[in-house]
Amino acid sequence: SFSSKFPSKKSFKSNVGIVSINSSDILIKFEIYTNLENIIEQHFLKRMKFFTTFCFIAFTTIFSVANAQIVIRNTNTQKSKEVDFGSTIYYKLYSDSVLGIELTKDIGIVATTADSSFILSDGTEIPVKDIKYLEIENKKVKTWRGVMSPFLITGLGFFTKGATMAIGEGNDSANKNLIPIYIAGGGGVFLLSSIPFWIRNKSYDLTTGKYEILIP
Repeated sequence: SFSSKFPSKKSFKSNVGIVSINSSDILIKFEIYTNLENIIEQHFLKRMKFFTTFCFIAFTTIFSVANAQIVIRNTNTQKSKEVDFGSTIYYKLYSDSVLGIELTKDIGIVATTADSSFILSDGTEIPVKDIKYLEIENKKVKTWRGVMSPFLITGLGFFTKGATMAIGEGNDSANKNLIPIYIAGGGGVFLLSSIPFWIRNKSYDLTTGKYEILIP
């Protein structure tokens, strides 16, 4: 009974061997986990370095673009208007009117500036001193015109229908109750939706000497 309570020497050695093997497994697993953690940490640091570099470049680019603008200044009031790159402009040049013929406005998109000149998106270079008239397209007005165009057409359609019914059929028409609705409703929608089309782009007549173009 005494021997049954305590393990034999051989059995004890076997148990010790098992424990030592398990300890080795634990150490191996710990080393693998540590190496894996180091790999993940290095990968994360590389990603963060890439992300930081990317953000820095993007911020620098955006900042430089945002500050690389064209300035139109009123020489009397000293008030200025900034023209961003990517803006659509309408312009007339002194060199286009040498024959005394008034030409229509040209259109272009300002891509950048160089040597006191506008560089348009199509590669055209326009010296600032050659510009006699400049008009800047209002992006907000352009957006509102696009939004209101369907309402403008719809309102005009209803107004035209009401007017046609009133002229062709008169007050004795079976639709006499609808005629005022078509005319008033359609006319109201047409007038409200036409407001953006009455707003003009900001323009500058550089022949008067009142304005000057500055390229920072």
